[in-house]
Parts: sequence; C-alpha cells; structure tokens
Amino acid sequence: MKKRLVFIFFCLIASYLFAERIDWKGKEMGVKPNPAWLSTYLKKNEEKNIRRKFDIDKNAVIFYAISEDLSLENAKYTAEMDCRKKVLEYLKESNKNRDVINVSGMERVTDYWEKDSDGTYKFYVFYTIAR
Repeated sequence: MKKRLVFIFFCLIASYLFAERIDWKGKEMGVKPNPAWLSTYLKKNEEKNIRRKFDIDKNAVIFYAISEDLSLENAKYTAEMDCRKKVLEYLKESNKNRDVINVSGMERVTDYWEKDSDGTYKFYVFYTIAR
C-alpha cells in the first residue's frame, strides 16, 4: 500500500512538472505563450520590458500575483485578491515609514493566463501604484 501511494504521489508531481501549455491568453491572435515581458519579470525581476510594454511610469511601484486553479474564474479571483493584499501590506508599511503614496493612483495594468494539459489554469495579474 505504501509503495502504491508513493508511486501515485510521484506520478502527480511528474504530471505537474511536465504539464504542457495547451491554451493561453492571446493564442487565437497568434500571441506566443510565455511572453518575454512576463518571463523576464518573473525570472529576473527585471522591470524594463514590462514598463516599456505597458507604459508604466518609472516611479510607479509594480505589484503582481499568480494563482492556479482548475477554473479560470477561480484562478483570476484568487490572483486579484492576493495582489490587492500585497498592495494593502505595502501601504501599511509605507504609512509606518511616512512615505507619500498616491492611493488613488492604484491601476490595474494587465493580466495573462495559461492552461496546462493537466487542466490547471495559471493566472497572472499586475497592478501599479504611483509614488
């Protein structure tokens, strides 16, 4: 029984690690999966591409969240809430440090989603706040 559970566990892990993207935002318009602005920001924390692509002010603070779910709507909702939570935490910390933040400047920049062959949606959302 123990060997069977270990086998099932490793199969689940392998299917997750080797899942193939089968759908993504913009696929029907010829957009390639995993756009450069997204991968460079997530892998290297490099903001240059995302700032240029979406015309984000150099003084703005970028926030993002990623969520995974079997439903695109659930993944979207969870990512939106996680990102807003990050913004709230940032505002609380800024208030402690007496930083000047323009709260009315909170702006949703973009989102992106992917669907893997295992049926899991991954949703990315980006917001900015003016400093």
